Amino acid sequence: MSELRVCIVGCTHAGTIAAITIREANPKAKITIIERNDNISYLSCGIALGVQGVATSMEGMFYNSVDNMKKLGFDIHSSSNVTDIDFTGKTVNFEHLQTKQKHTVTYDKIVISCGSWPIIPPFARNFFEEGNDQKKVFLCKNYDHAKKLVELVKSNDKGDKSISIIGGGYIGIELVEAFAEKKFKVHLVEGGNRIMQRYFCADYTSQAEDNLKKNGVELHLEKLVKSIDDSGDKVTIDLGTEKLTTDYVVLCIGFMPNTKMVIDSSKKSGKELSTLPNGAIIVNEHCETSITDVYAVGDAATHFNNVTQQPSYIPLATTAIRLAVVAALNICGTPIKFPGTQGTSAIKIFGKTMVSTGVNQEAAEVLLKGTSVKEISINDKWRPEFMPDSSTEIHMRLTYIESSGVVIGAQIVSDIVEVAQMINTVSLAIANKMTVSDLMLCDFFFNPWFGKPVHIINLAAIATTFTPPYEEYKEQK
Repeated sequence: MSELRVCIVGCTHAGTIAAITIREANPKAKITIIERNDNISYLSCGIALGVQGVATSMEGMFYNSVDNMKKLGFDIHSSSNVTDIDFTGKTVNFEHLQTKQKHTVTYDKIVISCGSWPIIPPFARNFFEEGNDQKKVFLCKNYDHAKKLVELVKSNDKGDKSISIIGGGYIGIELVEAFAEKKFKVHLVEGGNRIMQRYFCADYTSQAEDNLKKNGVELHLEKLVKSIDDSGDKVTIDLGTEKLTTDYVVLCIGFMPNTKMVIDSSKKSGKELSTLPNGAIIVNEHCETSITDVYAVGDAATHFNNVTQQPSYIPLATTAIRLAVVAALNICGTPIKFPGTQGTSAIKIFGKTMVSTGVNQEAAEVLLKGTSVKEISINDKWRPEFMPDSSTEIHMRLTYIESSGVVIGAQIVSDIVEVAQMINTVSLAIANKMTVSDLMLCDFFFNPWFGKPVHIINLAAIATTFTPPYEEYKEQK
């Protein structure tokens, strides 16, 4: 049998894990990796922690390196840009960004792992054109962005600087907290009527908004940016009904799959890839695309949503890693299937832990039209009354289909981080199509240090069916 040749385009989370897994499963495989950056495997989730000073070294957020991958026997080309992929001839053309030297590699199997890139709306594109070295408007995605954002903290030694974060999702909110703790005057601009609405119900996002305000953050909700002008000493943001003057701006509007070159190449090859409207490459349960021997993983690919039962786009590092393992093992002959995702996620804002999985009732009304969905709200104490910190509360919402009782989502909010792991239990319940009746009798341990005799997940499930004697636990509106 001839040596298996695998080419991996892109080497952050999914690309790195795919390469290592293929090597473990098939030690004789020839694996070529092409990466545009001069580094690999950067954990961008730590950028806000770097700004905040929690992470003291941005370099510590790499869990692998180009040199290490070379030592492990990978043919890795960093600082190299793929210019074209011939899906018929199975060749990849790429160019080194500094030397301009061109190369071609032939493959048997190819993994598209080129990730995503921040959405840059028309009003901001000029700030990121080649040759524009402006130092006022920033993105938040990779190591280079991280270094620039951390450097801003040094400019605020007098505590007189201001910064505007555009976008009220997880990344935007984490940066809001980080810069606020570094004594910046922080503005948050969000086009929707509330923050983090993709993940949490209005009651919980309202709590989060109040928390931000208490910490000096100025919210600008239902505001769309018309333009950004950096021609003066400060930046002026036109919001239509008002104008903000600020020292710096960070765009956190969201991400788009970085797949344009790949899609264009497929069209040239006469084998057009199937994609979502946003450019995410549609894959099946084996991470195979519509072109034979072409796999897509991570933020470049779709992610099967276990709630909607449809391909979706939920770019998370954990999902990227799982997809990479699936693609790698299938390439090596083990037909493992991707089990799907619930979009389970978490955030901590000024001491408040917020976690979610699946969908909330508001989202379900859009994504599951025609399906009657109910949501129960529970408020309980963390520990028995005789324990220290027993007054700390846990707020939980459980979302389920009314007719079947199948669980489709949950949210948990508390002042303690220990509750965060509870959401993983509900995530597993959704993946396995468990009902509220199943959760009602799930086996959880009890120890006064860690909770109460009736676990809050049991309690929420019970409250969907029986009101007395659980009325006292229902959250008061």
